[in-house]
Amino acid sequence: MRTLTRSIVALALPVTVALTALPAQAAQITVKDAKGDVRVAGLADAENQKKLRKAPKNKKVKDHDIVRTKFAHTRKQLVVQTKFRSLKGEKIVQVSTLGIKTPKQTFAYQWVRSDVAGEQSTTSILTRAKGGKQVKCKVRVANNVKKAVRTIKIPRTCLGKPKWVRVTSNATTGTMENLRIDDALGKGLGKATKKIAAG
Repeated sequence: MRTLTRSIVALALPVTVALTALPAQAAQITVKDAKGDVRVAGLADAENQKKLRKAPKNKKVKDHDIVRTKFAHTRKQLVVQTKFRSLKGEKIVQVSTLGIKTPKQTFAYQWVRSDVAGEQSTTSILTRAKGGKQVKCKVRVANNVKKAVRTIKIPRTCLGKPKWVRVTSNATTGTMENLRIDDALGKGLGKATKKIAAG
């Protein structure tokens, strides 16, 4: 499981970061994502990033299919609120992963909830991409299954109070048979937002 979650984190890290000369955008942006674009890979390919990026889409998968994401960069926190078609469905693990690029460094955040044999556990980890050092940070996550909305709030102090951020966001679920992953921007795994200024 640990190797798998590391692989998912790597997929979320921004792959397009050479936009430092462009001005930052507004403090809040909302991005829509097409329905029915969840990629489904077999467990044998789950730790292969190249195969995950090119895994076929399955229009029938509703669980963790992202339809809209709001990114808000306030003076106190970075808020990522994701609306899904559904958060209901059979799964043994569900993961939300963020890649956060700032003027000085890149972070990876991962929220993982697993449910195996009736035992549920949740982890929430923020790390620096370079070196993988964990950042002590009280990240708040609200998971509203009924409304199919997940909200992640990361204090700006944990990110070094950056002037701007660029963010990637992925949602992943795993069953006994496959791994399913969707990116919030609909541009491919690892693609980031434009710069979002602190407001």
